[in-house]
Amino acid sequence: MEGFVSTSHAITPRVPLVARCAFAVAVLLLLGGCGSPTRPRAAVRTGQVTVPRSVPASEVLALEMFTSDRGVSVAGPLTVAPCLGRNLPRALCPRTPGPDYLATTLDGGRSWHVTGVLPSTLDPLVPFELHMAFATPAVGYILSTGAEPKPQVELTEDGGRTWSPVHVPGQAVALSLSATTLWVVSDICPAASTPTALCASELSVVRFGARAPNAIRPIPTLGNLAEPGVMPTTRAASLLARIGPGTAVAEEGGEGEPSSMLLTSDTGVHWRQIPDPCGRTTPSSMAALTPTHWVLDCELGGGMNQGDVAIYVSTDGGARWTRTAAANEDSPTLGAVSDRMSYDLTTSGDGGVLWLPGDVVGVATSTDGGVDWQSALIDAGGGRASMAVAGATEAWLPVPGEGLYHTVNGTTWTKLP
Repeated sequence: MEGFVSTSHAITPRVPLVARCAFAVAVLLLLGGCGSPTRPRAAVRTGQVTVPRSVPASEVLALEMFTSDRGVSVAGPLTVAPCLGRNLPRALCPRTPGPDYLATTLDGGRSWHVTGVLPSTLDPLVPFELHMAFATPAVGYILSTGAEPKPQVELTEDGGRTWSPVHVPGQAVALSLSATTLWVVSDICPAASTPTALCASELSVVRFGARAPNAIRPIPTLGNLAEPGVMPTTRAASLLARIGPGTAVAEEGGEGEPSSMLLTSDTGVHWRQIPDPCGRTTPSSMAALTPTHWVLDCELGGGMNQGDVAIYVSTDGGARWTRTAAANEDSPTLGAVSDRMSYDLTTSGDGGVLWLPGDVVGVATSTDGGVDWQSALIDAGGGRASMAVAGATEAWLPVPGEGLYHTVNGTTWTKLP
């Protein structure tokens, strides 16, 4: 890890197809018995809101930490009681009517002081729609990919007291901040009826603090394609990892179709294909331990939050990959890794710990570079939220409706009061 300081924030890969389908089914069930999950979107976001002084750690939906003590979060209440009897994931239960807040902490996430209210354009139905890219607790960008009528990126420079829209093309699906440059990946769909997986993708490059891109660049469709006439040549891209201010890896494709991995080293001016080791599985998330030492999580859902999982490691910037762990729905087949579906592969500040949060249960942890994984039993409730990292081995994981979990040593998790 010497000489490599990761400055990337808010890498937000596209939600896999299986997760999206499970979400849609759960929402239909909610409409039938739990009440509509739609939240009011108008008056509650204006001066009519009575803003509390603080919110509990259990209401944190997404966060970023700058040090072991200082951080910023989006927080808001989540009603779970009406849905628990129906065995539905907590993260898919109806949200309590009312605003979400921007809040800061000075004590490592134990207490959160409210600094502002989110505008209606950022009103999320579920927490995994929220994506943050902050440079300080007061200045940063937020995207809600589930906002209607279209996703909107918003900028605050005063801790959420005021917000300004950031104008990017298409429908924004990911944010990434490295150094002084924000990247926004968008789906560019020719028609409203076009499935997003078949839309083109563009990269908007935004100077930090700006409200419009200084460059907009296409992410080309490269690499493996299905047989002619079976699959269109245009495919949406997901940002797997931002490795530096101008370098990133993207993935094109998805479950049930060929996928390919692309690398840019010049802020999206040029992209080239690199080997994709996943085979029949799909690149899900990636972590960079150094500029050239990468770990890749490949998955293919098989139902009930299980499926085929494989971990690959490259020490030469993606030119060659070695499979270090694998499992299917029967058992591990290499190393020790679970067949549970996971997301958001994350590395600790010192590069010595890898984390894979699970969709349902636990956080898988590896301290040997991705060969053997041990699970800490944390009830994730079927929700997804991005981890926050600070220091050598410290991390935070919000579990909506349950609480904010914290580790100091990278392996032992406790719920903050």
